[in-house]
Amino acid sequence: MPVAEYIKSGKEKLDNKKYREAIFDFNNALTFDPNNTESLILRGISKAGLGNKQESINDFNKALKIDPQNTLALTNRGISKEEQGKHQEAIEDFNQALKIDPNNILALNNRGISYNELKKHEEAIADYNKILKLDPSYTNAYFNRALARMDMGTHNLAIEDLDKVIQTDPEDLQAYYQRAIAYSELEQFSKAIEDYNKILETDPNVDTYTNRALAQMNLNNYQEATADLNK
Repeated sequence: MPVAEYIKSGKEKLDNKKYREAIFDFNNALTFDPNNTESLILRGISKAGLGNKQESINDFNKALKIDPQNTLALTNRGISKEEQGKHQEAIEDFNQALKIDPNNILALNNRGISYNELKKHEEAIADYNKILKLDPSYTNAYFNRALARMDMGTHNLAIEDLDKVIQTDPEDLQAYYQRAIAYSELEQFSKAIEDYNKILETDPNVDTYTNRALAQMNLNNYQEATADLNK
């Protein structure tokens, strides 16, 4: 099988999150062409999907030795570093990628995440704002901007962002959960309970029952709160 066929097969498996099978195909491609940057990057992404962050970084490093300007390798190396908690190093990779391609949405989004982890909320929001100018339908930017706004205490603005996420995907349970927290911070406990109810329809879990119980207690609904705490 020629290199291009191995890469095509590996991409299909990667798209379906069959990471081990994808790695097998990229390994085969690299046996025939050890300097194939596409195979190195895609194998790195597959390894990251398995949680092997350092191994993924090793593949991105190899790709960048061959092609130092490769924004996909820089961005994905940054993501792996970010997931290791190395946020400043991750930002450096995203900065390099953005010097080459200032409109790289993946790099902007993940730089925003790292900024937020470092409590640089305004910088994070600036990145999300730029994404939404480039692509107003990119819901990850609304969600992540909401998290930054919540960290800054601007819960009303966070709710506006989460509303947009839910309008796009009415089944996004994480958006409902974060919006419920924001409502609770604003002491809008009835609205928080509505969001917790939505989550519990499809995902009964202890954290949501506990948070709903706290909201019920704030409304003096002690019987309902006790029922939730006993679940």
